[in-house]
Amino acid sequence: MVLGDLKAGPIYFLYAVLFVAGTFSFAMGLRSGSRSLKWRAYGIFFTALVLLQILSDLLGAEQKYLSVIREIPTLIFALATLLVITFDLWLFGKLESHQAQQLTEAAIKESMDTLPVGVAFSDERGRPYLVNYKIDQLSRLVFGRNLVNTLDFFDPAMEGELVEGATTLKRISKDRVVMDAQGVWLIENIRHGPIVETLARDVTEAYGLIQEIRENNRKIRQLNQNLKDYSKNIKGFIREREVLSAKRKIHDDMGRSLILFRMYMEQEPKTARQRRELTLLWRQNILLLKGGMARSPKGSPWEKLTEAARDAGMAIEMTGSLPSEARAQAILTEILHESINNAILHGHAKTLYLDLTEDGGQYHFTIGNDGAAPEGPIVEKGGLKNIRKLVEMEGGSVTIRESLDFVMNIALPKGVRDET
Repeated sequence: MVLGDLKAGPIYFLYAVLFVAGTFSFAMGLRSGSRSLKWRAYGIFFTALVLLQILSDLLGAEQKYLSVIREIPTLIFALATLLVITFDLWLFGKLESHQAQQLTEAAIKESMDTLPVGVAFSDERGRPYLVNYKIDQLSRLVFGRNLVNTLDFFDPAMEGELVEGATTLKRISKDRVVMDAQGVWLIENIRHGPIVETLARDVTEAYGLIQEIRENNRKIRQLNQNLKDYSKNIKGFIREREVLSAKRKIHDDMGRSLILFRMYMEQEPKTARQRRELTLLWRQNILLLKGGMARSPKGSPWEKLTEAARDAGMAIEMTGSLPSEARAQAILTEILHESINNAILHGHAKTLYLDLTEDGGQYHFTIGNDGAAPEGPIVEKGGLKNIRKLVEMEGGSVTIRESLDFVMNIALPKGVRDET
């Protein structure tokens, strides 16, 4: 059976089928992103076009090649038509599979819009090529309009365009800025040649933590200052109490000295021992008045100390060098005041021996005198107790040797607090 034996109805049916198949393959060629698939689709289209032309010639009785067309076997033509349809379906499946693996412009835009950060790509003048939803939303929060220029975020001249409630917190650089608009945003430009990438990240939580840390640091500094003030007040209170105690002692000793002096003047005969005891008592009172009370003469604390000791008949023999730190010198002076007092009062000493050394992290003070050895165990009270408290408050230590003579070893760390 040949095509010439077919009636008009089957021919029109084949024509319609081929027309649909050809149109479909042509449409697939237009939408295909793959060059190989595109040429295959156009090949099927042209095949369908040739078969359509055969049917057109068959329907037109006056065509030149009518006799040749009429002799084409119907089975071959039907197989050719079926082949076109089969290739259309196969090509459609390949095209769908290929496009499923490709990123289209719509897919790229949709992916950008779902990002948790704002992203925009623009030219060097800030004119945007691609803007996602997040940075467009930020532009509406900051400027009250959609993003028209990415450089607006970084231009100080745009401060007047900010909507109410939006503000610039900090300009880190010309390409980095922190803005407050219903949250805190870090906005920065990253340049890729002629293309500028603008990123906007919500740093509200991080900014809040930073502010909390700053506030805590401020409170800690205030607390430290309060503790320092408290420490100074406590030391001032202790100092005032010690001064009051010294005043009472001087008052009592002066009264006792006057009484003993009057008794000495009225007594007969006057002995050398009485004169020596009375002289020692007056020297002690002079020492307290010069060193423990007024300390008013001009000069350094060390000069005042040596002058007071000299007036009381006490010599200081020192080996080594004084500490270089002012606070350490002040502590040593306080210790020596107490030591000289005790040496005169309890040991009737004439000379105080002071040995000063230091190692990598400590000063070492060794203090002794030429007075009488202690008659029994030494009980730390008054002056010795104050010395230990003063040294230990600065992180040092005190060791007392009392076997043959009285020797006090003091270790004081370097870098003690300077309160002068």
